[in-house]
Formats: sequence, C-alpha cells, structure tokens
Amino acid sequence: MIPLTLGQVVVVYTAGLVTFLLFLSLGRTLFRMRREARSRRRQIQCAICGTIYENSTEVALPECPNCAHPNERRPPLGP
Repeated sequence: MIPLTLGQVVVVYTAGLVTFLLFLSLGRTLFRMRREARSRRRQIQCAICGTIYENSTEVALPECPNCAHPNERRPPLGP
C-alpha cells in the first residue's frame, strides 16, 4: 500500500479533474472544427445570382434555390 497524506490525495484528485476537463475541452473543440469544415464543404455560391446556399445532396450540378441555375460544387468566394 502506498502511504499518502490528505494533501497528496487532494492534489492527485485535482490534477485528475483538471486533466479530464482539458481533454473534454479539446474534444469539443475538435468536434466543432470538424462540424464547421463539413458545413463549409456543403456551401455553394451561385455563379449567376451570387446566392450562397447549403446543399447536402449528392447531385453533381445542384440547382440554385433562387434562380434555378445549375452550379458546380465550389466553395463560396470571399471570407
């Protein structure tokens, strides 16, 4: 058996809790970044009217909901 004082036990539990919270925060950040990247990949900007819309279908040339023009799957221009 390992002899530990009360102060050492508190330090060990606190360090474990801080480590757990650090990994939880890192996991949430990575999940959010992946979700945003997936959303950006689905966004399409119409070549005719400039409307930015999100399309998650697998159609090769999705139509713009505003002007019904078929568009290539390219990300929107600009920031």
